[in-house]
Amino acid sequence: MNQDRARYPNVEQSINHLGLLIEQQLNKRFIVLSASSGTYTIATIIDRRKLPSFKINSIKIRPIAFVADKKTYFYETDNEDEVFYIATLINSNLIDEKIKERQTRGLFGAGDIGRPPLELPIPKFDKNDLIHKRLVELGKICLNKVKKIEKTKKLGENLEEVDDLTKNS
Repeated sequence: MNQDRARYPNVEQSINHLGLLIEQQLNKRFIVLSASSGTYTIATIIDRRKLPSFKINSIKIRPIAFVADKKTYFYETDNEDEVFYIATLINSNLIDEKIKERQTRGLFGAGDIGRPPLELPIPKFDKNDLIHKRLVELGKICLNKVKKIEKTKKLGENLEEVDDLTKNS
């Protein structure tokens, strides 16, 4: 018998792997998504109120919700600054360097990221902490630059400051 069929005898169990689908809080506005696989840590932010529409053939579809997949880790909140803080930290070189020794290795080097970024002692977001505030600002600056990636490739100086700030925390 196929190993997946033994673990997930029906579609519902496969979609709701470890209960992660039904645990999602669709009423929370923001989600930080972090990939569980890949060579480098990476995170992005989803604003559930600003989901873009898309077309399939000639039909325009406007999503009314966003649900994280079982191959991503996610954190949900209504606090926009908190998601920028978390995403900025996950995207920093410090977090990536800290997990490298625990990352699986394959034929082509580092592979799955897995849970290690979530197991690091990341301080809880504090809106009054000056370093946390600056990391939020830098995350927003970097997001705006990424949105204009065709026009500029000057993320380096902001990413260096993120690295400096995270090394001192």
